Amino acid sequence: MDLIRPARAVDAPLLAALGAQVFFDTYATDGVNLAIAREVAEFFTPERFLALLQEPTVELLVLARGEGLLGFAQSQLGLTHRLLPPGRPAELQRLYLQRRCHGQGLGARLLRAAEAGVAARGAELLWLDAWVHNQQARAFYAAQGYAELGADVYRYEEDVHETRIYARGLGPENRTP
Repeated sequence: MDLIRPARAVDAPLLAALGAQVFFDTYATDGVNLAIAREVAEFFTPERFLALLQEPTVELLVLARGEGLLGFAQSQLGLTHRLLPPGRPAELQRLYLQRRCHGQGLGARLLRAAEAGVAARGAELLWLDAWVHNQQARAFYAAQGYAELGADVYRYEEDVHETRIYARGLGPENRTP
């Protein structure tokens, strides 16, 4: 049985490995280049996840099956973006799910848990950016009631990647901006 729960310190090595796996599957579409390798080495380490677990504005939820992790959601309260309306936002920084788990409703369950978690902590809106070439993710967020607010870019070192900003209201009416 699959269980969504808060991440624990013991999960840090699993989160690092899972994060790297999903990152490579999603973004290394033309192979692993130096920038992708450096980005994975910087962001997907057990130490990085241990630090995130200590950050009071960050919420890390995992989707566990037995002793293994199938996915995770990482969100942070208080982060805003120029395209967002005024209010109390939270950013969904990562919603990562192993590719073999796509199409089973697990991503939607994990997303709803992340929304509930940040809403319980006062967020009125959850937003995210999605790589413009990740059509599967963009369609998923649209199907989950997220409105596309406009274009932006993601920068890592000298690389610049076009993204789209999505947001969904977290109030009782689940409004979108």
